[in-house]
Amino acid sequence: MNASFRTLYPNLASLVDDGCNLEIHGGGYHFDLAAICEDERQICTFECSGMRVGQIFKKLEKLAKKYREEGVVSDLINGEEYRVD
Repeated sequence: MNASFRTLYPNLASLVDDGCNLEIHGGGYHFDLAAICEDERQICTFECSGMRVGQIFKKLEKLAKKYREEGVVSDLINGEEYRVD
């Protein structure tokens, strides 16, 4: 991971350093789903159809920050959000 990624996405970089995975799924020329996973558990997930890579990473950064600062896990596909204690 390079310094510019860490500068643009500090919360994502921190989660990756802690062993989390970033997943972006799709087919052909489009993306469908983005998620941050920790030990096979999804910390956040959302639909990303029609989004560009930069937009996806900005949204992942926002959700990563919420998880790191507030302990909030987001499943935006099913409309669920809850705190991890």
